[in-house]
Amino acid sequence: MKYSCMSFNILGVDHAGNELYLPSEIRAEYIAKYLHSIKTDIVGIQEAGAHHRLYDWMTNFSSMISDFNFYDVVKIGDEEAFVKTTTTFSDKKVPLSAGLMILYRKDKFELIERGAHRYSSTEKQERYFQWVHLKDKSNGKDIFVTNTHWSINWDENGKVSKEAGAIHRTKQSNELREFWNNKVGNNVLFATGDYNCFQNSEWIHLAENDIYKQVETATDKDWALGDHIDNIFINPQVSTVEDLRFLHDKIDISSVKARHASMYFWCSSANKDLKLQFERMSDHEPLLVTVETK
Repeated sequence: MKYSCMSFNILGVDHAGNELYLPSEIRAEYIAKYLHSIKTDIVGIQEAGAHHRLYDWMTNFSSMISDFNFYDVVKIGDEEAFVKTTTTFSDKKVPLSAGLMILYRKDKFELIERGAHRYSSTEKQERYFQWVHLKDKSNGKDIFVTNTHWSINWDENGKVSKEAGAIHRTKQSNELREFWNNKVGNNVLFATGDYNCFQNSEWIHLAENDIYKQVETATDKDWALGDHIDNIFINPQVSTVEDLRFLHDKIDISSVKARHASMYFWCSSANKDLKLQFERMSDHEPLLVTVETK
């Protein structure tokens, strides 16, 4: 049985560094349509927060996805038992670091169980992973998905610190691997995420063990992806990688200009000193893997 899985950080803000992207309102609509056109079995989304420019990615984007009636959406903010254990969502402004969603094809999978875990790391922005246990409706196969966004190099006060970032990611890799060991076992796993460290980093290798591997090294093939911080882990004992690639699709700017002319040209004229990235959906590109289960 073949399964496809995507990991995509959708950029829950309208800029990244000195680059400016189209406003969230436009990108959210385009990305929702794009994901529906791709029809990947499972998608892990990062940065679907609700804190920037009063635009609520968590609510608006998930609503756009649901309108297509193709994916079911699991949002980290909907986990009632989990919400009671943290203050993160008390003001309904889900922060960037907790803007996690898992999408799965509703015609293909049944949701068995879901949950979320707050990492013990002490970065100023709280960090989490979410998870779902799915069952393939056609063959009864159990599928587990985790989705996460690891820490950057910040300390508890929001100051840049490589040492603090290393400590945070060490805790996160250990806790995520422990969950895989205890919950997933030797079942199919897709572990999507923006891990905020390169694929050859000590933290990525720390998350690996005898069962779970990052998808890029799960086979002997050189996929020639270059350095990247978006990654997917799988269980190569039960899944064989058939295809792995970043998708380089762009936004159709001509249609954006026609429908959002005033907003588009305001961004252009008001931010002449910034590098404009209007054709990109995000500062990340979607990472897509296709596997054949054994």
